[in-house]
Amino acid sequence: MGNLTGGDVVRMRINPKDSMRIVDALHRIGVDVAAYHGTLSFSHATKMVLESCLMALEKDGLIPTRDGFEYTEMMAAFPRRDEAKQSRYKQIKFTQLDSHPSHTTQPIVEDDFDKAKRRIRYNELIIKHESDPINFDNSELIELGGLISEFQT
Repeated sequence: MGNLTGGDVVRMRINPKDSMRIVDALHRIGVDVAAYHGTLSFSHATKMVLESCLMALEKDGLIPTRDGFEYTEMMAAFPRRDEAKQSRYKQIKFTQLDSHPSHTTQPIVEDDFDKAKRRIRYNELIIKHESDPINFDNSELIELGGLISEFQT
């Protein structure tokens, strides 16, 4: 799960009962929400649960295993975002950026996907070391040592 490949962005409203089901499903598939220290968005959590459910349906033979070549044909039935609107949006966005040349922003997420994964692992190890030091083995201690030098200032 979580690979950086193409896909479609969807936006949906989730009712409260389904929201609670999503949290229950996260726990069932082994996702420790607390380990993310508030960085796991509900959108991403929903994606993780949907992906897990679809994989289970595929594994049980309830939906076919696809190789991806059918994508364009299958998605043709759904309307795409109006390209003119998207182009206009980009034009407005670039115009606004040009009118504020002194404005700089910092990225919200890590530029480097591998570094982001290492930061998550660092946080997981810190939590485990603090909450369950008895079960913290030597290999994890060595791994944490390397990550501490990278992420502690």
